[in-house]
Amino acid sequence: NVIEDSTFSDNNSHGILIVNSLRNTIRDNTISDNGDNGINISTGSDQNLIEDNELTGNGFGPNAPNRAAINLRTADKNIIIGNDMSGNRGTGILLSLDSDNNVIMDNEIEDNGQGAPARAGITIGSGSDGNLILNNEIEENGSNGILVAPGPGGPFGPGAGVEPQDNFIVDNELEDNPVFDILDVTSGTGTAGTRNIYVANDCGSSNPAALC
Repeated sequence: NVIEDSTFSDNNSHGILIVNSLRNTIRDNTISDNGDNGINISTGSDQNLIEDNELTGNGFGPNAPNRAAINLRTADKNIIIGNDMSGNRGTGILLSLDSDNNVIMDNEIEDNGQGAPARAGITIGSGSDGNLILNNEIEENGSNGILVAPGPGGPFGPGAGVEPQDNFIVDNELEDNPVFDILDVTSGTGTAGTRNIYVANDCGSSNPAALC
């Protein structure tokens, strides 16, 4: 299935929802002012391509703090490339509940997560492993630029509460994210004692140090 060159706006729930569906393409759409996630890829929806979409002003409904411009929840081997997301209340891109082996590259992610509580530009959480975060511009989001942590994603479901590992965060440009440009709270044998690998990221602050 191909969803392209369309506008999805002013819905009470998600702009686009994909559940238990494989190999869809979502391309060149405008997705704005929806109450929930802009794009929600959920529950076994794998190998989808999300490309060159503009996502603004999503996530201002009652569940907004836990939502995202693009949400992957138990979804593997998806490619998210060339999207522009700004002014969304929640996280820019959220990977949770065992979302593995996805590629997140060449996206512009700025001024998201400004609600209460503040959210990150990209969050890798809840047992989400083996993802590639490559060459994204991540600026002026509400808390961290990139957050790698066991939550969010809720207390139940695959991967809940498990530290993400074997993710590769490479050649991203991050600035003016008010907490840290990169925060990784995992503990292991990866870069700077985390469970993940960081290479050539251009940023001003990280915890632990040496992720930039």
